Amino acid sequence: MRYNSNNNHAGYFGKWFIDKYGLPAYEYNLDHLIDPIAKTPTTGKLSVDHFHQLGNDRFNIIAYNSGNIEIFNGDRGFQWLSYLNPSKDCLGGGILFISENNNMWLDLFTNDISETNQFRRIFGSGYFKKIVKKQGLIIKHTITPVFGDKPLILSDIEIKNELNNTRNIKIGCYYGIRIKSLVGSLLSTLYMTKERKNFGNKIVSLIGRLLKILILFIGKGGEQIREKFASKFYYKTEKLEKYKTLILTPTYKSKIKIKSDSISDRNYFPKSVFLTDLSNIANLRYYNQIKISKSSENIYKVNRNYAQTPSVGSCLFLEKALRLKPNETVKLKFLFGYMKKKKIEEKINEIRNNGNFRNKKHQLKKWRESLIDFNLKGFDWLDREVKWHTYYLLSSFLYDEYFKSHYITQGNAYTYLHGLNGAIRDFILFNYSLIFINPEKAKEFLIYMLRTMKQNGELPYAINGFGQIEGAMVHETSSDLGLFLLWGLLDYIYLTRDFGFLDEEITFYPKGANKKSTVYERIILTLKFLIKNIGFGEHKLLRVGSGDWSDGISMFVSNRKKFLEKGESVFNSAFFLYLIPRLLPLIKIKDISIKNQLEKISTDLKDACNKCWNKKWFYRAWDGTGNPVGDKNIFLEHHPWIILSNKFSREKIEILIKNIYNILDKPSRIGQFVCYPPNKTLLNIIQYGVAENGGIWFAMNFLLTWAYSIIDKNKAFKSLLKNSMANRAKFYPNIWYGIWSGSDSYNAEYTKSPGQTFIHPLTPQVDFPIMNMNIHANFLNSILKLSGIKASLNEIIIDPKYPDEFQLQTSLFNINYKKSGILINLNFIRPNQTKFVVKLLQNFVDSA
Repeated sequence: MRYNSNNNHAGYFGKWFIDKYGLPAYEYNLDHLIDPIAKTPTTGKLSVDHFHQLGNDRFNIIAYNSGNIEIFNGDRGFQWLSYLNPSKDCLGGGILFISENNNMWLDLFTNDISETNQFRRIFGSGYFKKIVKKQGLIIKHTITPVFGDKPLILSDIEIKNELNNTRNIKIGCYYGIRIKSLVGSLLSTLYMTKERKNFGNKIVSLIGRLLKILILFIGKGGEQIREKFASKFYYKTEKLEKYKTLILTPTYKSKIKIKSDSISDRNYFPKSVFLTDLSNIANLRYYNQIKISKSSENIYKVNRNYAQTPSVGSCLFLEKALRLKPNETVKLKFLFGYMKKKKIEEKINEIRNNGNFRNKKHQLKKWRESLIDFNLKGFDWLDREVKWHTYYLLSSFLYDEYFKSHYITQGNAYTYLHGLNGAIRDFILFNYSLIFINPEKAKEFLIYMLRTMKQNGELPYAINGFGQIEGAMVHETSSDLGLFLLWGLLDYIYLTRDFGFLDEEITFYPKGANKKSTVYERIILTLKFLIKNIGFGEHKLLRVGSGDWSDGISMFVSNRKKFLEKGESVFNSAFFLYLIPRLLPLIKIKDISIKNQLEKISTDLKDACNKCWNKKWFYRAWDGTGNPVGDKNIFLEHHPWIILSNKFSREKIEILIKNIYNILDKPSRIGQFVCYPPNKTLLNIIQYGVAENGGIWFAMNFLLTWAYSIIDKNKAFKSLLKNSMANRAKFYPNIWYGIWSGSDSYNAEYTKSPGQTFIHPLTPQVDFPIMNMNIHANFLNSILKLSGIKASLNEIIIDPKYPDEFQLQTSLFNINYKKSGILINLNFIRPNQTKFVVKLLQNFVDSA
């Protein structure tokens, strides 16, 4: 069934609703095997795979429209536990095998949907629910990751016999096990799969295909390396019949040459996986191996058996024999887990003795209590979207055993194809809303970032594998990472009043060096690194290095070598201008010299930025050869910091905002262009209107929304709405991604593929177009900024920018803002003497 595009901002693929747990959910209704609208361009063939994110603090899970799932873990580098590949006899996980009278079928979506054969799919906040009506049975299968820091997944199953006769049914719960470590850096991944044909425009694609042939010929393709490494493991099997549990332990076939605590680009030490039956019904059979043959779409012939060491099709498969009376309903429950083998029995006992672990309703109640509540008069749908964004952000957490911290993955191709975890600029953007949602986790995330810092103050672009840091080949000298870290630390400390955090000691990278410093000392170290190592150019602006926020900016100049050596960034400089006044009150007397230095730098940066004014906007950068970047075209990225720094004349800011609005904002229906007109690049490698060359970026659109709010509340609110998923569903109802999750960037409307995400030779975003936390976190960031909460050393100001009364409930702040009065509840980690300034709601004036 295809839904009308105007049905509650849901596009053609389904509908939004609030479930019985009070959580937003999306019911996916499209027959993706038949309806041509399901076919989505990738860098290879068209794809009909649409999916949803599940997760907790240990797993990221993909729930497919076909009904199966894939499980992703990051304890020792990114790895798939159930990598979907039918050619390797793995169907993913979370699948039921139903057998009756030698007839077997699976709870996967097939193309025989009718009145008697029905299949519903619900993408929920914390669960994936399949409701299948087939062959006289109604089967409800809900897959729920256990809430919190637990590498566990529940499968709750209800089976009802609709026929008038008693039936003998076998129900098998299946999790395919195919552990695939995402080995390698960007250089080795390059995502050169056999299927990939598209690398950009025609010339770039031709070069890319030739390069692919060479790379695959010499065996250096990322997928080749990963598959080869995966093949070096076998699986030891153990049945714990007392606990109704089946265990597989991945074991490396050769001698491992490194210790378990050694830095590595791959995981030689995966833990055990297990599946346990939590039902009170006997007749359990164990299988650990399947051999499949495909007869048609999602219909398979399967042979299953048990071997002490499975050779192909390794799996966890527990089967129950049921005798169902007419209209009888039976409930089953299975638990999947991933942990060290010695802990499995203890964990199973804990779960069996604690009903809350096994209770789906309790798990989803925890989710409901974790989400932001937001209500704005006249915009009821905003509360649903805010809750959904909060769920996606929180369900993207993983844990890193090297750095001993939880972290939020960025997602998209960066995480799930490249296998890279970065960059700190993105982490800080994710962490701002996390400060309000869960301050303790926000602090832990900051500690994670601080633990990646070297003793000279250098921060990595990305993390790969177990404790390995890198610059992803072309980003070795990113210049903005320290600025973002300082911003994140200031926001956390000022908003939570956790000033004691400044005195906490954090280890440097690598951890084996056993060197520590306090958070305050890290602030000073970061400042010194910015001043000395990043440094200033001939125009007295901070240098740009291989990139500031924009990884592609070095492609917009004629002499890239000179740009890397001498290029200067207005983005970095305006950002620093914003930060310095917030930093100065924290600088101790013993560091008076750096305080004096910062005050002089602030004056110099203001003068240097003013010299970049061309009477319409500010230059984006200097190219290292004496020429400005962004004189004939306007860039977005640096201008919010220009506005937020409050260092420039009102006249210039008004002219600037007018041009931003008319050139970058007004022409775009789903966000703002990052620059216009686009830039020429070598071989048109970054196409016009795509990615950094004029695409739409949620990170920068959040900064603009915030900056608008300082000058023009109406533009700020309209910008918030324009960057919503609801708005995108209105204009692009036939593109599945962007409706319930999406990419960090979309193509401009004037491109050949408007509204789609980008294809870059190194980053095929279209091949994994959702689960990027920039789309989720930055919408929340805008919601919070327009709530008007501003914190500094001695005061907190609440100056709302919304057009009407609103209520905001988070773990840190609760605000009930009405024309008749305001109620504020605060939950600071460590209270400190703080002055509060509350500005009353004013009439909303339309200035567009």
